[in-house]
Amino acid sequence: MVAIVTGAASGIGQATADRLTREGAVVIGTDLTASATIRELDVTDEAAWIRTIEQVRAEHDRVDVLVNNAGTGGSQWYHELDVEEWDRVINVNQRGTYL
Repeated sequence: MVAIVTGAASGIGQATADRLTREGAVVIGTDLTASATIRELDVTDEAAWIRTIEQVRAEHDRVDVLVNNAGTGGSQWYHELDVEEWDRVINVNQRGTYL
């Protein structure tokens, strides 16, 4: 099984990636910042998604599981967010899942 997990650098995404790995899956963890075990992926960027899927399919011939875990909250109460922060939250949480 080949799985892509977004938001895999911490929290629920990291725990999910760890669990899938323990269960025997090949896990491609992604997040905004790459590391030794995490690929960089801005989930709001359609071209980045296309590149990631093409790379994974070239390396593993398939993708069996996609865990759309990446998400963010505002740094304030929602009614206090400025438009730019609101757009960032919506783009990650909704557009990122859609893409």
